Amino acid sequence: MHLFDRELAESVRNEVSETNAQVALKLLTLFTGSALNCSASIMFESPAVNKSDSLKRFTQLLVSTSHISVLSSHPTMAEFFESRSTLYSHDRARYPMYFGRQILIPDSVSIIPKSTSATLTLARQLGAWGADQGSGEDRERDAKRVVLASLQQREDRAVTAALFSAAASTSSHPETAIGLIRRQISVEYTRHFMSSLNSDICTGIPEIGFFDICSSRYPAFDIPILIEIAKAIGLSQIISADWGSLRDFWEEYLNSTKPHEGIIHFQSKIELLGSTLSNMFQGGESISRSSFRLWVIQALRRVGSQFSYREISIRVDQFSIAASRIDNIIGNLSNNGDFLRAKEVVKSSLERALKYDYLIVVATEIERISVFEKTQEMGNVITPHTGGGRAYFDLGFIHGCRVALVKVAMGAATVGGSISTTMRILPHLNPRFVIMVGIAFGVDEAKQSIGTVLISRKVLGYEQQRVGTAEDGVTRLNVQRGSITDASPELVSLLEAATGVWNEAPVEIGLMLSGEKLVDNVDFREDLKSIADGEAIGGEMEGVGFVVATAEKPTHWVIVKAICDWADGKKSEQKKERQSFAAKNAVSLVFRALQIVPDHEGK
Repeated sequence: MHLFDRELAESVRNEVSETNAQVALKLLTLFTGSALNCSASIMFESPAVNKSDSLKRFTQLLVSTSHISVLSSHPTMAEFFESRSTLYSHDRARYPMYFGRQILIPDSVSIIPKSTSATLTLARQLGAWGADQGSGEDRERDAKRVVLASLQQREDRAVTAALFSAAASTSSHPETAIGLIRRQISVEYTRHFMSSLNSDICTGIPEIGFFDICSSRYPAFDIPILIEIAKAIGLSQIISADWGSLRDFWEEYLNSTKPHEGIIHFQSKIELLGSTLSNMFQGGESISRSSFRLWVIQALRRVGSQFSYREISIRVDQFSIAASRIDNIIGNLSNNGDFLRAKEVVKSSLERALKYDYLIVVATEIERISVFEKTQEMGNVITPHTGGGRAYFDLGFIHGCRVALVKVAMGAATVGGSISTTMRILPHLNPRFVIMVGIAFGVDEAKQSIGTVLISRKVLGYEQQRVGTAEDGVTRLNVQRGSITDASPELVSLLEAATGVWNEAPVEIGLMLSGEKLVDNVDFREDLKSIADGEAIGGEMEGVGFVVATAEKPTHWVIVKAICDWADGKKSEQKKERQSFAAKNAVSLVFRALQIVPDHEGK
């Protein structure tokens, strides 16, 4: 979300308007279905967001529903804010939000960890730029000398324009030097965050068009072209109207835990159109971005005038109409030979795209860290990506199987929880096998031990119950209403085989309890055991949503979680150590199972 970055805007002496920012957000969220991302700094420092209550509420809604991911090299928001007081101590006037008052840290903001520091990357990239004294005019070389002199005195300060002001004041052209440096900082900052999740930027925003050079897939996310598509198919109202006037639609779409088939189909058509145009631009003769944009817009207007579509009603269930209209536009544009050839290349590429063998699902940072550590032990490089409206990580090939990881929010029906995240990511990655791995509570401290790995042969959702009153007048849970679902026999068998050659911890296979409640009361735990007729081996919070999501797109699934507590009111005792120990055991067994390569014959 480079359009919110005030450093970029100030470096070109302009500022993105509230209207243009809102239009871009709506087009990117609804039309492309892409997961948006921005740095934690941008989210709290953006004047575009802070000046407009409407835009701020819309942005907060996108963040809280996981449509905007917040990136930082700091694992928590508290640590991020703490770091700002040091980094910006030399630049307090421009960053007052970090000084002089108590900062209320939003609980809903979840950090996606970024492996590299923006500050260190900027220092390195600017140093390389400054050292290249053989290119550029005299004023540019002067700016490069300012950069080199300032970086030698940087210490632990952030790489902002203030860092270079002292050296720039002694240069031959101080204002020009600072202007060139600010632009270079902004370009490198944008590229740094693009690389963090292998992402791209939207283009065509008039105020900051200078940064369109950073786009790698132009014009797939070009705002003027997307606006023209909206007009051509009869969806201009949803883009031009303030989101607040269509609040019911946006809240239904953004808060939905189940993907809307019509919208998903519509977005896939937009993806095909955008990728085809990108292929045309990159494969054609040398042509400027503005000239190519003009050609596309004129072509869309000609097609739109031929069909003369009426406006589509702004309802979620109307997007199948929009999808069919995009199909017609693509068909008409295919009369152009260059477009047709580019489209066939894109379709062929999509058909050849690698699919994942395994998707690993985790719900906590400890679980994610355990998977990452095991992956890195094997020498694999972990690569972040976005797709299906969620961020995920490519773990590479493990014993010949391509593996991905996605982190869900705790709970099943929460925003970003196991239902919504699994349902969004499955169609995008199309894995053959899905394994939820992590930590669980045990049900019998006399017979089980911390670290025992539990494998779900069955899962019982315990939220659907009848609460009755016993003869002694005590209220109890007494009639189980939730369904019992079988895990994949193939995966259970695979893990069972792995236990024969893995002896790092005890293993139990049986019925797993799952529900939204965080269980930490021994009486409630015993009630749950009773509704499972004594068959339960343990329980956790995300599995039931995971089961629901995989049922919507039939997939081989299993839950593998190790015991970290007894749900007896003592979860806080040695919590971190026990959770880490349990997570590592569960991950270790799963990775041992991955060595048993499935027979793909006949699949």
